[in-house]
Amino acid sequence: MLKENRKNTVLEIDNLSFSYPGSNEPALSNISFKLKPNTINMLIGPNGSGKSTLIKLIIGILQGDGAIYFYDNTKIISRKEAHIGYVPQKLSIDTSIPITVHELLALTQKSCNRCNHDTGKEITDALKKVDALEYRYRKIGDLSGGQLRRVILARALLNNPPILILDEPESGIDLQGEKFFYEVLHNLVKNEGITALIATHEMEIVSEYADAVICINRSLVCNGSVNETLIPKTFEKLYGVHTKIHTHGNDNQGKK
Repeated sequence: MLKENRKNTVLEIDNLSFSYPGSNEPALSNISFKLKPNTINMLIGPNGSGKSTLIKLIIGILQGDGAIYFYDNTKIISRKEAHIGYVPQKLSIDTSIPITVHELLALTQKSCNRCNHDTGKEITDALKKVDALEYRYRKIGDLSGGQLRRVILARALLNNPPILILDEPESGIDLQGEKFFYEVLHNLVKNEGITALIATHEMEIVSEYADAVICINRSLVCNGSVNETLIPKTFEKLYGVHTKIHTHGNDNQGKK
């Protein structure tokens, strides 16, 4: 097992595997890694590599073989106690429904068994964190893709989750909106004590913001810093091409 140095770990994946019924090969095989507190961890790999499957296993939608440990300091806690904020790849929101941002977040808050139910303050705090308080009384159908993504991020932040998991959150956002979204996310991780795991295909975003990169293609290909992972050898294993990604900054260790 990986459980040494628990004090510097918030989430640990230990030899995790999963196969869909009727499939001749596993969707994931023997995945192991740890997430350190207050870090942005980028999950990369080609389409069909198992990124979304891994996320569904972590949040409990799927059940696999192996183990998933959540920690509070050195104590192992349950998934419910860990309190995960989740932003899905596809938004399950009908934007034609005439509902405001406030009403959407209030409904989420009321359906949460563990939430404080001080609805007004919780919503205000969450919207402030993503710089979206001005959208509070707008209808969700009137928001741009980037604005709606920030509202969904605010919904995931209700009741201050220590772990935030996002599945390709840049989907449906233009480049300007994408940049702003990741700036907001970066500030959340550094200022609010959050640990983030983000599945993405955007390598420039990875090179600019990641503290650690987890590379999978059904099994674990690599796990480490930007400098250690975003190299030609990694991309050849992941995508079958010999290439490299231009990274920003002097140390390429993510934005600090």
